[in-house]
Amino acid sequence: MLQAAQRKHLNSVLQARGRGLEPAAPPPGVCREIRRGLWRNRAAVEVTSGGIISFTCCVALARLSPAPLRCYSVRLHVFTTAMAAAPKSPDDFQLALDRIAAHLQQDAGADAQQAAAMTVVLMLQSTQLPANLAVITERLAALLDSSQPVVQRNAAAALSACLEASDSSVASCLEHTVTQRAVTLLSSGSSLNTPLELNLLVLLGTLAEASEATLQLLLDAGGAEQVLHRASPQHSPQLQEAAVDSLCKLAASGPAAKEVAAAAGAVPKLAALLAASSTSSDAAEVSVRALLCLGMLVSDSPERQVELADAPGAVAAVLHFVRMSDDGDCQQIAAGLFKELATNAAAKDAITAALKEQQAAEAALKFL
Repeated sequence: MLQAAQRKHLNSVLQARGRGLEPAAPPPGVCREIRRGLWRNRAAVEVTSGGIISFTCCVALARLSPAPLRCYSVRLHVFTTAMAAAPKSPDDFQLALDRIAAHLQQDAGADAQQAAAMTVVLMLQSTQLPANLAVITERLAALLDSSQPVVQRNAAAALSACLEASDSSVASCLEHTVTQRAVTLLSSGSSLNTPLELNLLVLLGTLAEASEATLQLLLDAGGAEQVLHRASPQHSPQLQEAAVDSLCKLAASGPAAKEVAAAAGAVPKLAALLAASSTSSDAAEVSVRALLCLGMLVSDSPERQVELADAPGAVAAVLHFVRMSDDGDCQQIAAGLFKELATNAAAKDAITAALKEQQAAEAALKFL
C-alpha cells in the first residue's frame, strides 16, 4: 500500500496503491536481512574478490514498486569490512561510513569507487542510525562525472540512498550541484546504458521529493523534460516504468511541477503510453503509474482534462482499464479518471466521439 503521506497527493477521486514484492533475503552471514519499504527498486549485487562470488541482494531504490534487477560490482573486502562491524551506535556508524568515504575519493580508482558507493547503499538500508552524509554526498556528486559508467550508476544509487537517509545530504546536494549534474548526464542520451539511466531516473525522482530547492533546480535544469522523454513506448518497459515513477513524484510535488510537466507535454505523452500499455500484457506496472500520474495532472484542471480527452486513444484506453483490467488498482484509478473527464462539459464531445468509435469497432468485430 502507498504510504499515508503519498495518499495526500491524490485527489478525492483517486484512491490507489502501488504494488511491491517481498525482497529476497541475502545469503546468511553476509549482511542483515534488508528491511522492507525503505526505498523502491531492487538491485542485484555482484561481490568480487579475485574469483567471482555472486549473489542477489535486494536493495530498494524506488517507492511505488519494484523495478528490474541491476548488477553492481563490489570488492569483497570493502563490503564485508563495512558490514561485519555492524555498528550499534551513531558514533560507530559514522566512523564506519567515514572509512568507506576514503574509497570514494578521486584518486581511489574506479574499482574501489564503485565498491564503496554500493557499500554505502547497503549500509544505509541496513540501519536507521543517524549519520552526517555531507562528505560522502560531496564525493558521490563528483563521481557522477566519472568516465566509468559503473561508477556513475553506483554513485547515482548511493546518492538516492543518502537523500532518503539524511537531511545533511540535501544541503550537500545543493552545494555540489547534484541535480544539475544528474540532468546533464541523463541528457547525454544514446551514450548512456540502461542501468545508468534507470538509476538517474530514480535519483531525479528522489531529488524532486527531497526539498523545494532541489525540486526547483530540477525543473529549471530541464529534468522534467528528460524524464518525460523516457516515458515513451519506444523505450523499454524498464525505462518507461522508472520514468513514470519519477513523473508521479514530480506531479505529487506541487502545482509548479505539474505546470512544468504539463507544459512539456506530459498529458499527451502519458496518454500515448497508456494506450500502448493497454494492449500489452507485460506493462501492468507502467499502466498503473501512467493512470496515477494522469489523475494527479488533470485533477482540478479542466484544460488538461480536455487535453487528455482529445488525445488519440486516451478515452478508449481509460475505458479499457475500467472494464477489462484484472488489476484492481488500475480499475480504481481509471474509474476516478474517467469520472473527472465525464463531469467536464468541454470534454463531453471528445468522450462521445471516442465511445461511438469504440462501439463501432466492437460491432465490426462481431462480423469477423
